[in-house]
Amino acid sequence: MAAAGCKDGSVTLADVKKTLLLKAYENNRGSSVAFIDESYLAPSFSIGTSAPTFYLMTAYVIAVEELEPMRDDLHDLVGGDYWHSTNSHRSPAGQEKIREFTSFVGDGDEALIVALQRPIDSRDSNGEVARSECWRALLPVLSGGNYCDPVSLAIFEERKFQKQRNADEMSIKTVRNDGLIPRTMQVCPTSPTYERLLWLPDVVSFALYQSYGAVRTDYAQPFADRVIEIAH
Repeated sequence: MAAAGCKDGSVTLADVKKTLLLKAYENNRGSSVAFIDESYLAPSFSIGTSAPTFYLMTAYVIAVEELEPMRDDLHDLVGGDYWHSTNSHRSPAGQEKIREFTSFVGDGDEALIVALQRPIDSRDSNGEVARSECWRALLPVLSGGNYCDPVSLAIFEERKFQKQRNADEMSIKTVRNDGLIPRTMQVCPTSPTYERLLWLPDVVSFALYQSYGAVRTDYAQPFADRVIEIAH
């Protein structure tokens, strides 16, 4: 995960992100790390349907000593360095791989903590308010060790657009300023390109999306009894 830089000595954005991630791990004071991803069906996506709206944010909590072995296991499971549940779902072979992946999750004993907002207010068309509420529900539970060892480092998948990134930064800052989490807790965005452990909350969130959306329940079945749902 160390950033090597370019041959000409210049530093790329990827180098910076890798370095920030490495520093976050080096500065971690806790015995576990939470990996966070989300899935949702916002009002703007459900227009003209009777589908229930919801926003879920999954924290997959892993002991520090298990991080590297888990990375190796995921590489072997997927057979490479890329995974995205939504893309895999588009083909029969990919769906079988999702079932294999969720069975792998089901064989583990890591804490699966899900902040759930359901339904999403119709005025919250893109689910941004619901996402902020999920942050407010999830981070204090992780920091406080309510359902797992107290977490002082949370890694989440950085979103695509700067406006979205700014919204996450503000949501996390508000949770911190309101005294709900300590200032020593790190909440760091990064990409699954640099941290494949983010594949875990991705597949759990996708499986729960299918289940909560009343599409299919088989994906989530292997780990359903371990999911701890919380709401703000």
